[in-house]
Amino acid sequence: MAKNDPPFYVAKVDATVEKKLAERFGVQGFPTLFFFKHGEKTDYTGGRTSDTIVSWILKKSGPPSAQVTCASLKEKVEGSKFVIAYFGAESESLFKDVHVAYANTEDKIQFVHSDDADCAKEHGASTPGLVFFRKFETTTNVYDGAADKDSLIAYVKPLMVPTVFEFTEDEIEAVFGQQ
Repeated sequence: MAKNDPPFYVAKVDATVEKKLAERFGVQGFPTLFFFKHGEKTDYTGGRTSDTIVSWILKKSGPPSAQVTCASLKEKVEGSKFVIAYFGAESESLFKDVHVAYANTEDKIQFVHSDDADCAKEHGASTPGLVFFRKFETTTNVYDGAADKDSLIAYVKPLMVPTVFEFTEDEIEAVFGQQ
C-alpha cells in the first residue's frame, strides 16, 4: 500500500485493550476490518488474504475503472487474480452502462480501460470490446455476449471458479455464494 501515491495506511488496534475505540466503531467480533475514506467508515467486505485486501482497498479508493496503456494492462493482469479490460472510447454505452456499472458493484475484479485498438487486437478483442483475464485455465476470455451488465455478470461469474482447485477459505464464496 505504501507504493501508492499518496500512500495508504493500515492500522491495527487491539480492541480488547482499546475498548472505547471498539465501542465507538461498533466492533462486534474479531477480526474486524474497516475502511475509512474522508473520515467515513465502510465495513470491509473482501477476502482475508493480503492480495484480496489490497485489491479491495485499491478498488474503493479510486475510480471504478482505471485507464491503462497496453504495458500497464499486462502489469495489472500479472498482479491481479481477475481483471476486466474494456477497449474503446469512454463515450460508448458498453463502457458506461456495462463496464463501469459492473465495476461499481464488484469488489473482487480489477476494472481497467484503454482506447488502444492495437492492444485490443493483441488480446483478441475488437473495439469496443471486453476481455476477462484470470490467472488459471483459459487466462484470456473475450466477451461476445449482449451489451448489458447482467449478461456480462452471467458470463464472468462462472469463470471466477476454476474447474479443479484446492478448496480453501478464498473459494467458499465462489462455490457456495452463487445463486
